[in-house]
Amino acid sequence: MGSSTRIYYDKPADNWNEALPIGNGRLGAMVFGRTAKEIIQMNEDSIWLGGYRDRNNPEAFKNLPVVRKLLLEGNISKAERLLKRAFSGVPYSMQPYQPLGKLTLSYMGDCNMESTTEYFRELDLESAVATTSFTMDGT
Repeated sequence: MGSSTRIYYDKPADNWNEALPIGNGRLGAMVFGRTAKEIIQMNEDSIWLGGYRDRNNPEAFKNLPVVRKLLLEGNISKAERLLKRAFSGVPYSMQPYQPLGKLTLSYMGDCNMESTTEYFRELDLESAVATTSFTMDGT
């Protein structure tokens, strides 16, 4: 069933770290693959703690000629140290993202893991599709 372009599991995610990530770089979600109540936690690029911040490092432009000179001289390690200091965004860490929302899908019937068979969830890395499938009462 699996291939090198797929991540697959035989049980639902117990926590966020085990959920399958989907998204397009701006809008994303974590799919848990639960049977009775599916959870999809969503996030969007602009929802994070705090307001807009200009993270451009004012030291970058004036250090660009210095970095170029160091590279041309073959002093790669010194250029790398300067790049890390002068070209990293400021402040050095961003504010944490906040959730856009949590979508809960409740299924009818006794759809708990004990009443299901043939459980399978996967993330196809080529098509970027997360799938959860299982059998309950022969369906």
